[in-house]
Amino acid sequence: AFRLDASLQIRGDASLMTDEAATQVEEPPVVLSDEELAALRKLVSGALEVNKALAADDGDGAAMAAVRLTESLVTLELSDEAALLTDAGAELDALRTAWRPVSEAIAARAKSVVDRLPMPFEVVRCPMAFDGEGASWLQAPGEVANPWYGAAMLRCGAVELSHGP
Repeated sequence: AFRLDASLQIRGDASLMTDEAATQVEEPPVVLSDEELAALRKLVSGALEVNKALAADDGDGAAMAAVRLTESLVTLELSDEAALLTDAGAELDALRTAWRPVSEAIAARAKSVVDRLPMPFEVVRCPMAFDGEGASWLQAPGEVANPWYGAAMLRCGAVELSHGP
């Protein structure tokens, strides 16, 4: 096994004895302006509201919370997603579909600058959402509250990141 592994490494292939995930190169830190960071903080707070309303199957509440985020979405160059959200109205399926790329983008950005965000939150992922493609969301710490399925599968999801006191 050692000879085979040495041969692989000499040819430039991956070692059989190391964890590929451990050898991956780290992404450079994300640099946000003060304006972008303020917009992200507002988005995180708003995303918590939208996801809470969607988990409660409250289309009107989710739509109102989503509309309040439009300015922050534009600041973070998510204008197209903002337009989709406004067009979705309060119909739950349309709103959930339009919210997905926004939620994923907010979760990714929040994870990338987690140490600069003062509010507690969790990034949760449901592997079953959207026909098995999966989708992530932010929520307040506590029990999983799935915005993609609401009451039908409220507790489906796994916490990927927990941030807060």
